[in-house]
Amino acid sequence: MAKQRAKKDHAKAKTTKRGSPASGIRRELVVLTGMSGSGKLSALKAFEDLGYYSVDNLPLELLPRFADLVQKSAEITHAALVIDVREGSRLDRFPAILKQVRKELPTMVVYLEASEDAIVRRFSETRRPHPLGRGETVISQIRAEKKRLDPVRNVADILIDTTKFTVHDLRAHINAQFERGGSGEKNLTISVTSFLHAQTAH
Repeated sequence: MAKQRAKKDHAKAKTTKRGSPASGIRRELVVLTGMSGSGKLSALKAFEDLGYYSVDNLPLELLPRFADLVQKSAEITHAALVIDVREGSRLDRFPAILKQVRKELPTMVVYLEASEDAIVRRFSETRRPHPLGRGETVISQIRAEKKRLDPVRNVADILIDTTKFTVHDLRAHINAQFERGGSGEKNLTISVTSFLHAQTAH
C-alpha cells in the first residue's frame, strides 16, 4: 500500500515538473520542420502571432537547453522553433534528442511539405538558392533534402501538405489547430490541402 502511494506521489511530482494542469501552468514546445519552400517561416510567424516565443534555425544541440529554459521561465510558457535541413548530418540525432526533450516538456513536431512542382515554383518566384547549395538542379536538391529529413518526418506528430496553400491558408490552419491550446492534447498525423492558388506559402 505504501509502495503504491509512493508511486502515485512520484507520478504526481513528475507531472507537475512537466507543466501539466497539476502545476497550474501548461507549457508547450512546438518544433516546426520540413522541406525548404514548404512555408515554415510563414508558419513560425503564425505561431508568433498566437503568442508563442519564436526562434528560427536553433542549433539542434541547443534544443534540450532551450526546452529547459521554457520549462523554468516565468515569462515563456509556449514556444515554437524551426529546425530543418540547415542542420546537415546532425539531423540523424533528432529522434534521440526529441525523446530526451519530451521527458522534460510536452513537445509537438509539425512537419511541412509540398509537391516537387510547388517547391520548384516557389524557389523560382523568390529567386532564392536552395539551402543545399547551387551546385545541382533544384529537383535533385529537393530529393536529397527529402531523404535527409526522413528521420525527422518519421517522428512528426502532424504532417501538413502546403502544396495548394496560400500564406493565408497556412496561417488560418495553424490558428485553427493551435489558438485554443488544443495542440498539447492531440497526437495525430494529418495531411491537409486547400483549393486556393494565389500567393503560395513560402
